[in-house]
Amino acid sequence: MDSTPDSFLDTAALIRGSMPRPRRLWLWYATLAVVVMILTSIVTAEENPQLQAIVRFLSGLLMFAMVLAMGWFASHTLKQQRRSSSGLKRLKS
Repeated sequence: MDSTPDSFLDTAALIRGSMPRPRRLWLWYATLAVVVMILTSIVTAEENPQLQAIVRFLSGLLMFAMVLAMGWFASHTLKQQRRSSSGLKRLKS
C-alpha cells in the first residue's frame, strides 16, 4: 500500500490553508467613482448645460464598465469555486 505523506494530517497546516484570504476592496472604489460622477454631474448641470452631455456619456461608460466588471468577477469566483470543489472531490476519492 501507498503510505500517506505526513503533512496530509497536519492540523496546523490544514487550518492555515482553510483561512480566507483578504480581498481587495474593489466595491468601495467603484462606489466612490459613482459618487464622484454623480457629484460632478450635479455641479456641471448647474454651471454649464453643454458639459452635462459629456458627463452623462462618461457616467454611462462607467456604469457599462461596472456591469462588465461584475460579470467578470462572478465568472472568476465561480471558476475558483469549481476548482476548489473538484479538488475536494479528488481528496474524497
